[in-house]
Amino acid sequence: MIVNCEKCRSKFNLDETLVKETGTKVRCSVCKCVFTVHPPEEDNGLDPAMEETTQLESPPVFAGIGDDEIDPEISEIFDKAFEEALQEDIEDEVVKEEKEAEDEEPEAQGESISPLETREKKGPGSLLIVLIVVLLLIVGAVFVYFFAPSILPGDIPGLHPTDIEEVIDTGNRRLDIDDLKSYFLSTDKTGQLYVIEGKVINNYPASRSYIVVKGTIEDEKGEAVDQKLVYAGNIFTENELKGMTREEIEKGMSNKTGKKDSNLAVEPQASVPFMIIFYDLPDNLSEFLVETISSSTLD
Repeated sequence: MIVNCEKCRSKFNLDETLVKETGTKVRCSVCKCVFTVHPPEEDNGLDPAMEETTQLESPPVFAGIGDDEIDPEISEIFDKAFEEALQEDIEDEVVKEEKEAEDEEPEAQGESISPLETREKKGPGSLLIVLIVVLLLIVGAVFVYFFAPSILPGDIPGLHPTDIEEVIDTGNRRLDIDDLKSYFLSTDKTGQLYVIEGKVINNYPASRSYIVVKGTIEDEKGEAVDQKLVYAGNIFTENELKGMTREEIEKGMSNKTGKKDSNLAVEPQASVPFMIIFYDLPDNLSEFLVETISSSTLD
């Protein structure tokens, strides 16, 4: 039988044959409390699983004193306290069994989904969103790299072309043209000239040299009617052009290093001027186009 100490609530397994029908007084081996134990009824209606208890190292000690040596009032208090404690254990076991039954019910019915299972079902959608975001970032980076390289900073490693890409790049990808203007000029030696002026800005992270610029004039249909390739850095004033022959102009435009070596080692973010001159202009001249063709390093 199970005996519960009223004072410290310790549980013991006690041989029921040692308990008298009128009750036997025992002393708890843990807290030394003395209380009366009555034999169990033949059928107390309890589930055997509810009678499980922890076997302590020592059982309750019989008081070793007669019933007449224990105050009846104290004995009654012990008996009442023991019954209340036993009833509390029974109620606790019933609540425990009900809770275990509730926990097992969803699994038996197969209708419950755990939070982990719910997250696993949502996982593919979240992964798809992450993949879409990554793809958009890659596409944006490629667009900036190839179509707007000038906005990339020059001092961050890994943002500029690799060695293979540098081979493909002829040296014009990061050269920008600015301050474009054009005008007609009449001369005695070469006739009427069409002059295009501007400057080239170096947006490479290193110095560039021997910058080549191409000018194209188009007719009303947008077709190219004449083209010129010149080195940057060769600029002449209107008065100089009026006194120069066509051969002198062409020789001056073919100066690879530019006037005063202005087309050598153009620093990052620095600029170098250029001039393109056309002769024998067509009557249907409509517009012009200027673009950078190449540049080199001195390494």
